[in-house]
Amino acid sequence: MSAIASGSTRLHVSGRSEVFVPPERATLHISVQTEHRDKEQASLTARQTANQVAQMLRELNPLVAGTKTATEAAPVTWWTMDTMSLGYKRYDDPQGLKQCTINLRAKFRAFDKLSDIVGTLSAAPHVRIASITWALTDATRLSRQSELRRAAVADAKEKLQDYVSCAVPVRPSVASVDARRQQVSTLELQSVRCVELHDCSSDYRGMQRSYAAAAPMMLRGAAVGAPQDPGIDLNPDDVRLEGAVNMVFEGQ
Repeated sequence: MSAIASGSTRLHVSGRSEVFVPPERATLHISVQTEHRDKEQASLTARQTANQVAQMLRELNPLVAGTKTATEAAPVTWWTMDTMSLGYKRYDDPQGLKQCTINLRAKFRAFDKLSDIVGTLSAAPHVRIASITWALTDATRLSRQSELRRAAVADAKEKLQDYVSCAVPVRPSVASVDARRQQVSTLELQSVRCVELHDCSSDYRGMQRSYAAAAPMMLRGAAVGAPQDPGIDLNPDDVRLEGAVNMVFEGQ
C-alpha cells in the first residue's frame, strides 16, 4: 500500500485460486531399446520390436475413412513413432556394444485400454514405459481456466475489502505522545478502482508420472503383444490448474 498523491492511496493485492480435476487424457511415452555388438542386428531388433508396438497402437487408433482423424470411439486419439537413434552404449565399453533406441508416444482417452497395454508392454523384451502424462481436453481446460481467473480476481477483491476495512496503525510523533503508545485510525476510502491488473497464472502442462526409476521392463521371453496378466491399476493423478493475478487499486 502506498500513497501516490494528496488524498489518494494505492493498494497492491494478489489473488490466487486452484482446482484439481480428474484427467481425461493420458499420453504414454514408450522407449524401445536394443543392444548388440553388431549395429545391424541392434537396429533390426529395434525396428521389429517398434513395429510390433506400433501395430498395437494402430489397432487402438481406427481412423475416419479417408482421413487421419481418429474415430470418436477410438481408445487412442493419435500416436507417433520417432526416427531411430544408434550409438555406442558407452564409448569406453570393452565389448563395443551398440545401442539402438526408438521412442513412441500415444494419447489415450480410454484408460482401461491404457492399463492393458502398459501391462503387456511392461513384460515385453526391449520395451520400457518411460512416463505417462495426465491431461485434460482443451474444452475442459479452457472452461476451468476461465473459472479460475474469475476466482483469482474475487480472492484479490476480498483481500482488498479486508485491507480497506481494517484498522491501520499510525506511528505517533514522540513529541506529542509517549513512544510506548500507539494511535489507531481507520483507512477510510470513499471510492476504490482498479488501475492495473497482471495475469500471473502459470502455463498448463499436465501432470507427468515417470516410470524411469522402476525396473528396466526389458524382460526376456514374452513377445510383444503376447497375452499377459490383467492390466495395471495406474491410479491416475488429478491435474492441477491454478489462477493467479496481481491487481493495483487506487482509492480516495
